[in-house]
Amino acid sequence: MTCEKIERLLDTFPALFFCEYEEHIRKYVLKTSFYLPDGDMLTIFFRP
Repeated sequence: MTCEKIERLLDTFPALFFCEYEEHIRKYVLKTSFYLPDGDMLTIFFRP
């Protein structure tokens, strides 16, 4: 699954999610606008 496919799925929530490929770690990163109790942003990493 690529960021393009994920972004199409999330088009109804464009302000809540952002997906990009980070070359230095060779993973896709799905960033959300949600924060965890410790103040960190909820971020999901996955392989191509």
